[in-house]
Amino acid sequence: MDINQEKSLTSGGHTNLHPAQRQFNYHEWANRRVITSILELPAEEHRRRIQSTFASLADAIIHMYAIDARWLNVLSGASFEESSELLTKLTDESKEIPLEEVWARYNGIYERYHVFLKETDLDALFVLSHPQFGVYRTKLSEAVQHVVNHGTYHRGNLSSMLRQLGHRSVPTDYMFYLFAESGK
Repeated sequence: MDINQEKSLTSGGHTNLHPAQRQFNYHEWANRRVITSILELPAEEHRRRIQSTFASLADAIIHMYAIDARWLNVLSGASFEESSELLTKLTDESKEIPLEEVWARYNGIYERYHVFLKETDLDALFVLSHPQFGVYRTKLSEAVQHVVNHGTYHRGNLSSMLRQLGHRSVPTDYMFYLFAESGK
């Protein structure tokens, strides 16, 4: 096998994607694996109260959904303050609906992210004005990496919570994603 074939195989066929797009694809894949496994549990398990980082699996997923939506809003040009209103609204609304509906809405956010990531220069300057930390300038792709890292952190919370409730979690390591994407 020549080196070009090897590169194609090891990249899972995603050589035309910006690294931030590929990382976001991983984020979506990993969230999808964990959340769909949670949705397979009896509905009462979704909101069962436990002593953990979040009071329930649903609360953790709602947080992840609302934060991902907030960051898409910020990445698209909204102020951090405006996005705080969105975060509160989505969190409050999501507490009143079944987790399946939250997941359907989360999928809508993924669709919007994919359009945004495809149509945006991910190496462009991104200026974040945060009310507590001030102004920070970076590449847009690094802000996307924050979204991915945030999701990784909370998928770990979900895995621990699932074990605490007596259920198994699913592997979501990046290497598993690479193998899944390569068809192996």
